[in-house]
Amino acid sequence: MIEQIIAQILAVSVRYGPWAGLAISLGLHYRIRRAKSRKDEEHRAEVESLKKEYEIQRSDGERRFQEFKELYHQQREEANRRFEQVVQMYEKNVDLVQDYRKLAEDQLTIMSLTIERLKEANEIARNNLFCPVQRIRETRTMEMGPTKS
Repeated sequence: MIEQIIAQILAVSVRYGPWAGLAISLGLHYRIRRAKSRKDEEHRAEVESLKKEYEIQRSDGERRFQEFKELYHQQREEANRRFEQVVQMYEKNVDLVQDYRKLAEDQLTIMSLTIERLKEANEIARNNLFCPVQRIRETRTMEMGPTKS
């Protein structure tokens, strides 16, 4: 395409003289510069538009990051509170187990005493198999010796 333009400028220069070719060259140069400046302005406008879009997205990203950061801190604080509650619950469970152990030891002592008393009662019951009248008779028999009846 550039070759065709150059060929046309040379044809005009040959036909009308060098000044005509120079005038056409200057006009063409002016049109190219003007088109280029329009493209530059369009490019600048597009760059500005992209910069604005970038700033909007950046501020939106920063806002979302701050929201995330606040949410993260809230969740972290909540997790810390829950952990502290779990630790307190564990400590209370340890106290409960220690109290239960003491209670079990006391109950073991009571059960041992009860078993001893039941053994004694069982022994007393075995030794007292006869009725009191018969026991008195046996006691007299042992003291006096056997009787006729």
